[in-house]
Amino acid sequence: MIFNTLYYWGIPAKLLHWAGAAMILFLYFHGLFAVGDGGGLERADTTQVIVHAATGATLALLMLGRYLWRLINKIPLLPAKTPDWEKKLAGVAHVGLYVATFVTIVAGWMLAGSLQQQVPVKLFGLIPLPTIAVVHDKAGREIVSLVHEIAAHALILMVVLHVIAALWHHFIQKDSVLRRMWLRGQNRQRQR
Repeated sequence: MIFNTLYYWGIPAKLLHWAGAAMILFLYFHGLFAVGDGGGLERADTTQVIVHAATGATLALLMLGRYLWRLINKIPLLPAKTPDWEKKLAGVAHVGLYVATFVTIVAGWMLAGSLQQQVPVKLFGLIPLPTIAVVHDKAGREIVSLVHEIAAHALILMVVLHVIAALWHHFIQKDSVLRRMWLRGQNRQRQR
């Protein structure tokens, strides 16, 4: 199934979801261990910073695709027994995931262009993207770096809460919320 329905996510939505999740996790841990290893970004291995920037740029494109796909498709309904407060909380949480991802990406892109030795940001590591260099001094770079770091930590916290909510639906509520996002197979039951 290509397009989303009121009961299932289509294949593109699932692929964008899981690819985005994998890239976010990679970028977070890569940022912690390969780029931000305590020596400061200015002293980080340039190759690792370039890999981080290229992956971040690719995530930006993927998230744009995901957002556009979401705009032109139905969003599957939550199970009928879901209370209104939970539906509202789920909506706020999804907006939070998108906002935190956007802020993290933009701050990272700004940071790459603001380093003393600018880091080229290339889509897929191949296609150069314009530089967003809005700060040129150390204090400005530190602020942008802090925004990038805080947004990344907030994003991971929201991802963890998202996973907990999905597992809660699956194991406690025993509904289809998690199953319908699996890549393989379809949940043959309608909403429970």
